[in-house]
Amino acid sequence: MLVIRNAQMNAFSAYMMLSFEDRMVKVFSSQAADVQDLRALIKEGILRAGGYEITAEHDVAAFIQWMVKFGSDFDTREQFAWVRPILSHQTLPGSVKIQMISRRLDAAPPATSNE
Repeated sequence: MLVIRNAQMNAFSAYMMLSFEDRMVKVFSSQAADVQDLRALIKEGILRAGGYEITAEHDVAAFIQWMVKFGSDFDTREQFAWVRPILSHQTLPGSVKIQMISRRLDAAPPATSNE
């Protein structure tokens, strides 16, 4: 499992970052009208996930998936206010944060993007 730590994010090679972005574009391209906008959202998602100490590739992918599905600002919307304490928790590992949010989203009725 590839884990990207904050210090490593800065040193992450351009090739590896582009490779991850390309994989995410392939995954989400059917849900986006414009590939450039999608790539920008993916880059933003990588940075924002890192800010929450979410650094494992598959966890970052989940965070990006939620951005695509619920809106790029899902983590700051009132509708998703319950995610903020989880994401900002200082001692929970990133993977646990993703698991907690995933379980709650799986149990909740479907939500839609307002973007």
